[in-house]
Amino acid sequence: MLLVCLGGCASLASVKGEPYAKLETSLPELPADLGRIYFYRPAGLYGSGIRPDILLNGEKIAESLPGGVYLVDVTPGQYDVSVPAVLYPGAEQLSIEIKAGETRYIRTSAGGSAFAGRINIEQVESDQAKKEIRNLSVINYPR
Repeated sequence: MLLVCLGGCASLASVKGEPYAKLETSLPELPADLGRIYFYRPAGLYGSGIRPDILLNGEKIAESLPGGVYLVDVTPGQYDVSVPAVLYPGAEQLSIEIKAGETRYIRTSAGGSAFAGRINIEQVESDQAKKEIRNLSVINYPR
C-alpha cells in the first residue's frame, strides 16, 4: 500500500518535456530588441501538488510546475512577477527590470508548513540558475 502511495506522489513531481540541457543549443536566439525571462522550479516531492500560476504584470504566463522551466521573451521594461498564494492570504511578489538583450532567471520553490503551502519566488544569478535548470523539462520556448 505504501509503495502505491509513493508512486502516485512521485508522479506529481514530474513534468513532461525535453531536458533543458538537450534543447539548449537548439533554442531560438534572443532577438536584440527583447529580453528573456526563465521561470523554473526545481523538482521535488515537497509541495509538488501545489502548482499555482505565475503572473507577469497580472497576466498568466506560466505555472509553477516542479521540474519545469518556461522561457518568455519580453519587451524591455519594469515587470512585476507574482504567484498567488494557495492557502495563505496574498501573493509572493517581486519586481524586475529587464533591458534589451538581457536574460533574467526566476526560481519558484515550495514553502510554508506541512499543512499549508505557498510558492516562493526569487531572482537567481545566471551561473547558479544555469546549473539548476540543466535537467529540468522545458515546458515551452519562444519560436
